[in-house]
Order: sequence, then C-alpha cells, then structure tokens
Amino acid sequence: MKVALLYVVVMAYLLADSTTAQGSTFDIKCGVEDVISRMDNVEGKLENVEGKLDELQVQHQDLQGKIDRLATAVDGKLDDLKQLLEKVFTFYPVNGGWTHWGTWSVCGSNCEHTRRRTCSNPAP
Repeated sequence: MKVALLYVVVMAYLLADSTTAQGSTFDIKCGVEDVISRMDNVEGKLENVEGKLDELQVQHQDLQGKIDRLATAVDGKLDDLKQLLEKVFTFYPVNGGWTHWGTWSVCGSNCEHTRRRTCSNPAP
C-alpha cells in the first residue's frame, strides 16, 4: 500500500514539476516527505499494536494454562471432599440399638396383649 501511494505522489510530483513553477515543486516535495513520514508513523504504530497483540496472546495462553491447572486441582479437592463426607456421614451401627417392635401377642384371659423389642440391634 505504501508503494502504491508513493507511486501516486511521485507521479503527481513529476507532472507538477513539468507543468508548474519551481515554487510549487518544492511544495510537492515537502508534501511527499510529509506523506512518507506519516506513513512511517502509521506503520510504526501498527507494529506496536501487533506487538501488543502478540503479548496479549501469550498472556491469554498463560492464563488459560493456569485456569486448566486450577480446574484440575479443584476437581481433585472435590473428590477428596466427597470421600471425606462419605466417611463422616456414614452411619456406623451402635451397639445396643433397639430392634423393631415384634407382633402383638394373642389377647389373654385378662384381655391384655403385648409386644416386645430388645436392645440388641446389633448385640452389645
């Protein structure tokens, strides 16, 4: 793009040089130098932007790696926590717990009937 623009400016300079007075030729030369200077400035800024973009891509990759490692660590800790909770909330049998109630006995001569349970679930 710089070459094409420079070509246009040089052609304008040559045409102006052959058709105008010497003072105008100086103005065109100064204009060409100004355009080239501005193009160099724009190209320098573009290179700076490209450099910053490269830096940001490297930082992005670094952060993505850190996120991946953190996610792996969190997954591992969640597995550890799950195992711990399973241990804490596992109900261990207590010696001497009550059994379920038995069935009712047949009604006796005094019109009483009973049912039983024992403290042996599991046996002490």
